[in-house]
Amino acid sequence: MIGIINLIVLIEIFKMWKKVVKEKGNYKNFSLEEHLNNRGLTTRMLKPFLKTVSNSWNMYIVGFLFGLGFDTASEVGLLSISAATGASGMPIEKLILLPLAFTAGMSLIDTLDGILMLGAYGWAYIKPIRKLYYNMNITFISVIIAFFIGSIEAMQVIFSHLKLVEILNSRSNLL
Repeated sequence: MIGIINLIVLIEIFKMWKKVVKEKGNYKNFSLEEHLNNRGLTTRMLKPFLKTVSNSWNMYIVGFLFGLGFDTASEVGLLSISAATGASGMPIEKLILLPLAFTAGMSLIDTLDGILMLGAYGWAYIKPIRKLYYNMNITFISVIIAFFIGSIEAMQVIFSHLKLVEILNSRSNLL
């Protein structure tokens, strides 16, 4: 579903790209900027909230709230492992090491991601045509990834529903 939604967005961005290329740079910066700012369901719904972010430090609050609302599957898994280990009588000092290591790793990776994205956004937002090019490429990558992961998940569901794994395992045992 995410891949299909992103594919629709990619088609829209590509049409705008073709229009700009056809005009050979005679596009109006304002109209292109306006078009880029008015697309997307989430952007339309959150536009009043997004206007409250006036300084870069305001994004820290948004990120903090986002982090409180969404836990990753690996974080939940690590907390479950810690809880199970704690129930077996392990001391709290050793028990807390795994979640702390996860937090340190996530902080490092998120910081590096933020630095890389700052450079990419800085390059892309100098000119609206760069923003369009950047959006088109990032959306294309997200479509590929979403369809790849979706197809793997679909194959798992189909295999388990048709019990193909059991059939393949039984045939390999016969050989």
